[in-house]
Amino acid sequence: MDGLNSNNFDHTSFIREAKIRYPTARQAVGGLRRLGRPPQKLDSSQYGDKIEAALDALGVLGDDIPPRPTQIPPGFRESVEFIKANWIQCIGPWVQKFLQLAEEESFSPPYPLIVDKVLFVIPKLASYPYQCTGGSSEAESVELLKMAPYLCFSATKVWLKTLGAMHWTWMSWAELMTGLFVVNNPNRMSVVLADTLGQYPEESKEVAGSAIQLFNLLSGRLSSRQITPRDFIGVHMALGFMMICFSDGDQSPLYTPFLASWGVKALVKLLDSLVSKRAIVFASTGTKVNDDLAVLDALLTLLEATSNSVLGWMDALDAGLLITMFNTGKLYPPASPEDQSATLGRLWHHYNGILQFLSLYMVYPDVLRCFLKAMRRVISDEGLEERMKHNRSFWRTWKECKRKAKMLRIMKDSLKDPVKLGSTVCSYLFCPLKDDDSPRETPEGFSRFLRCTGCHSAIYCSRTCQRKHWKASHKGRCNELAQALKGNLTLHYHCTHIDLFIPPIQEGRPYISDRDRAFFVHLITFYIWEHDRDILEELSEFTPPTPWDHPAGNGDDNEFEIELKRNGHNTGLVVLDFCNIDELDIRSLDCLSVRHIDDVVKDRRIRGRRIAKRLKEDHMWIVGDTEMHVLAFFPDTTGGGDIVYPVSEVYDLPQLSEPDSGDDEGWITDDSFEGDSEDD
Repeated sequence: MDGLNSNNFDHTSFIREAKIRYPTARQAVGGLRRLGRPPQKLDSSQYGDKIEAALDALGVLGDDIPPRPTQIPPGFRESVEFIKANWIQCIGPWVQKFLQLAEEESFSPPYPLIVDKVLFVIPKLASYPYQCTGGSSEAESVELLKMAPYLCFSATKVWLKTLGAMHWTWMSWAELMTGLFVVNNPNRMSVVLADTLGQYPEESKEVAGSAIQLFNLLSGRLSSRQITPRDFIGVHMALGFMMICFSDGDQSPLYTPFLASWGVKALVKLLDSLVSKRAIVFASTGTKVNDDLAVLDALLTLLEATSNSVLGWMDALDAGLLITMFNTGKLYPPASPEDQSATLGRLWHHYNGILQFLSLYMVYPDVLRCFLKAMRRVISDEGLEERMKHNRSFWRTWKECKRKAKMLRIMKDSLKDPVKLGSTVCSYLFCPLKDDDSPRETPEGFSRFLRCTGCHSAIYCSRTCQRKHWKASHKGRCNELAQALKGNLTLHYHCTHIDLFIPPIQEGRPYISDRDRAFFVHLITFYIWEHDRDILEELSEFTPPTPWDHPAGNGDDNEFEIELKRNGHNTGLVVLDFCNIDELDIRSLDCLSVRHIDDVVKDRRIRGRRIAKRLKEDHMWIVGDTEMHVLAFFPDTTGGGDIVYPVSEVYDLPQLSEPDSGDDEGWITDDSFEGDSEDD
């Protein structure tokens, strides 16, 4: 797993020959002094005796820095002090020039031999802070970065290039980066990485691809029982650095290429390999339980950061994430001593968080479909569920997820009824249902909703509307919508329903389809039906925070405009928040609030967006005696609920019926729902 070594460079022979020229570190420094300052511009075409002598000297100095020791060997401190004393005068200038050469040279074969030598020598020499123990590592890193401020950016870029090319020295560079940043200042590391990757987008794709290749390679070695201690250390380092790369979540430059290249599936595959081959890992690497758990902890942290989107969780579920999570319970039964460890506690915390995020995204029909499929696999495997029953928080969340999935499945099935959806179901702008104010009855020839088989985005109430929409405009947009749904491109237009409410669609941020939005409206309608009395009570008790006062400076307003503004001020807005990660029950009253319009438009999730202005304008027209304005927050396709997709609708005020009237409009009742649930 070391990586590509196309020149078959033998670093042992290189050091042996270098020590013929410079037998000791002092002679190596003396040689650098005699060489003087390096050339102003250094490239592989200048390779000659002077360049070779400088590389030999740096190689001899770096050879005095052993791998990270458990106990500092004799002479180690003297070697460190000797390097520091000569860094500025003669070591640092050559290191800087060789780093510049490495930045500019290609690592893809064929490349000159000098590249292998530079990539071998520099990290061994400059990683001495990481090799220090006894609490001195941080101080040594700070001092080195003061002597070599260029090291921060240059080393980051070279490390990313080694990972992008899977060069055989990538792990040595990972150790260097660990010594410089991870042990001491990971926040600074994340800033430098984001800046570096942002400047080199093509290399971001290579880095993402190489990371996925690395994870798949380790999974294969686990399956074939070829795992080595170096493999295990290497993947832990790679996971650590990828965690830093994804510290900004979906804003990371690596996010889109990682997701598009099936990176999430590679992580789930690696997780499954680690869980299923745990005994092999112990036997082959000699790792302790906490070391094993630390790798799982890092892997799950990265999985949460990269999966927190519609496409990410779909990939994770399809790759078998739920099965793997439950199989983990077999490895760490409640009687095991490590069950009480803090590291294992973080593992269960990760699993509980994953279920919470999955529950959040179940409002998307595609995620719901993947979850139901995975849930059936878990339930059908006899005894699998019981493996996690000892973990109370996980088990409670799992039961709630199952309940929510079953309820949403029934609602999704009922979505096929065009009568319930009315004007919201059809993507065709001139659908006859949209202008029909009469009671909703299925027109002749209309059947259950139809979905475009090309883009899977547009939905129709009839084949007539489907054909008309195709001829009118959809034919030219179908392929673009299909790509946007996968997050593969940026759209410059929005869907026809509430175009001002949708945030700009970006690459890596999948498009919300008409079907998704129709399901959202379906959920809103169901919630209003179930909590009609509570909503009416909240609206009747609503009082504006301040009495109405016509703003000064608006003297041009006529009486009608003043009345509209007064109406908007005095009428409450029904807010349904389905983005609360801690509230899994989509039917909970905690999702409901009635707020003043000024309070709503200041919500950080929509403040400054076009919807804020549009909401205020629309709210003035609500007839409070017969209508209510409803704003629902759903999670956007990425962002884990921090980024919302708002849906604004106007509903008639609920008409309360007698408790036993049987007027349920075909909605799910508690009895029918409970009858479908599993025995927990």
